[in-house]
Amino acid sequence: MKITAEQLNSTFLRKSLNSGRAGEFTLDGNMMHIFFSVKEDEPASQIVEESGLSPQKVALLLSRLIELGLLEKYEPKSLYLGNDFFSALELNLKRAIGPMAEFLIEEAMEESGLSRNNLKKENGAAIIRAIASEITDNISKQSFIKIMAEYLR
Repeated sequence: MKITAEQLNSTFLRKSLNSGRAGEFTLDGNMMHIFFSVKEDEPASQIVEESGLSPQKVALLLSRLIELGLLEKYEPKSLYLGNDFFSALELNLKRAIGPMAEFLIEEAMEESGLSRNNLKKENGAAIIRAIASEITDNISKQSFIKIMAEYLR
């Protein structure tokens, strides 16, 4: 399976189950560096920045590592929180504080500089904490945080 330089931004790789066999192959320094630079949660284009190699060279080396069975392509889980997160956020906040929930959510999003369309999972905890700080009842606050934390897994 060939990877082109143009595909690096949209390609996600992980070490395959066969990666323990890496010692059975002769890998040059660049291939070893590329192999150990692969991180599941980052697009393959990150390897270009870390390695200093050209996108074409990285694509060629990644293709070879895939052919050897040491790496495999995969589709990552969504990096963004979707409508289910915001529906749960509003529902659970309404349970905790009542009808002001929608206003507090919009205010927290505005203050963070993020929107519903671009909220990454990594920013979800900060939004949950910011909103939870407005809940005065400690039991309700802890319940809200516990329920919403499940959406970040």
